[in-house]
Amino acid sequence: WGFDVAVTDASRAVAALSLQGPTSFATLRQAGLGELADLAPFGIRDIAMGEITITVSRTGFTGDLGYELWTAPEHAPQLWDGLMEAGRLHGIRPIGYAAVEMA
Repeated sequence: WGFDVAVTDASRAVAALSLQGPTSFATLRQAGLGELADLAPFGIRDIAMGEITITVSRTGFTGDLGYELWTAPEHAPQLWDGLMEAGRLHGIRPIGYAAVEMA
């Protein structure tokens, strides 16, 4: 095929969070990430949340609006806390992937 491809396990280098549902953008805006308003479906962008660099893609997998957020593992707790606080008024709650698959 002519492609020079390498596969690397990045499991310990990247932390991923998923924010799904009709109020996901409102939560991001409340967290100070309103610049994502023009992110097209399946678009991807690097942004800053304070001192944290985040890669965000608009890839809802629930059939609704949704975003995937990736950052360095050491920044994941701060990102988590910021999203949970920003989403409090929107009824945010953590669920695991198994719960999504059951719904």
